[in-house]
Amino acid sequence: MALKIFLFVLIALNLMDNAAGAWLHTQFSSSAAAIQIIYAKYAVFIILFIGFCLEFSTGMKIKRYEWFGIYYLVATVLMAIAILAAHPGEKALARVYIYVFPVIIYFSGLYVGNKSDFGIRYLISSFAISYILISIIFAALNVLLGSVELWGHYLNYASFILDVKGFSDDVVDGLHGNFYYTYQGISFVRFVGSFGDPLALAYAGMTAVVPAYYLLPKYRALIVILFACIIGASFTRAVFLILPIAVAIYYRMKKTGFGVALIISVLGLSFTLIFGDFISDVSENSSTAAHVLSVSKIFEFLDPATIISGALVSGKIPEFEPAMLNVLFLFGLGPTILFIMFMRGIYIDNSRENSPTVSIAILMIAAIISLSIISGVFFATTSSWFAWFLAGFASKRSISYISNTPPYPEGKPVVNLQ
Repeated sequence: MALKIFLFVLIALNLMDNAAGAWLHTQFSSSAAAIQIIYAKYAVFIILFIGFCLEFSTGMKIKRYEWFGIYYLVATVLMAIAILAAHPGEKALARVYIYVFPVIIYFSGLYVGNKSDFGIRYLISSFAISYILISIIFAALNVLLGSVELWGHYLNYASFILDVKGFSDDVVDGLHGNFYYTYQGISFVRFVGSFGDPLALAYAGMTAVVPAYYLLPKYRALIVILFACIIGASFTRAVFLILPIAVAIYYRMKKTGFGVALIISVLGLSFTLIFGDFISDVSENSSTAAHVLSVSKIFEFLDPATIISGALVSGKIPEFEPAMLNVLFLFGLGPTILFIMFMRGIYIDNSRENSPTVSIAILMIAAIISLSIISGVFFATTSSWFAWFLAGFASKRSISYISNTPPYPEGKPVVNLQ
């Protein structure tokens, strides 16, 4: 029962903390209450991660690829300390937690999976239903109050971003910088749900719809329609591009799918560098142009010392939109390889024959392509926590084995989905 409470607290915080934080900041003109609600979800994950660490210290077994996650955590923390000591004025390291929390969340999910009395289907349905219901509530508020009035006046979201989150470059005309989608000089209001950010809404929807589609087949048609409407209203093109690619890679090249995704990532970055100006001109969209400009700065970091040791030697703090570039040029090649191997292990473990969790493998393909070419949303806790938590949960809890069958993957797993 306690773990179910933790689960619903996590779901509520990740779905509502931005809206709740903005409301608290507006009502009480204080950053203290707002910042507490924002960081509450991190506190819950830390508590669960400490639970995992205690279990791990007493002999809990983990899979081979999960060691790469442990090594990545250790390596990034040590590198962050070393960079801070070598370059104490670099305030960018204040947000280094972004790059370690996906792994922390994974092991939090593993701990919950090991201790819980509920299965993977309950976990998925809880998040998917909550996401849909809250999206419908905020859609109704948009109709009743107007989306600009809701986020600009009632929630004063720009002030919340500036005063509490400190994202000064994310505010345009008193609203979130992504609030409008502009094409050929025409601006469209994007649906942001309860997140305040259309990208967070869309990617959180993707992490919910993929497992819901596979493990809630009775409601598959309704799930697809509702999620397509919510994500579509956000005007987040990347989701509708990446998800079909991830599904196609998985079903056409399942055994080598993750490697193929890495190759596509490298080719995608190369294509952006070569044809960036053409892409910006054709798209006629400021967001696309800004993305191309961000990627073009890669040449400032392409030297052996920075590639190997990151910012430790160079002292240059990367701020790319594709977050894998930030990992590479901040922490160096070693931690980057560790994280990629960790993701590859998750993919392989969930893409085996007769695996009931192919959705996790598909999400890993989507994650590596997105992180390498498009953005850092799969490092953002609010928008992607469920993908990492679900992967950890499935690793330890949802698959059990019959004693008289050969070890998985040769034998067929018996799955507890309820």
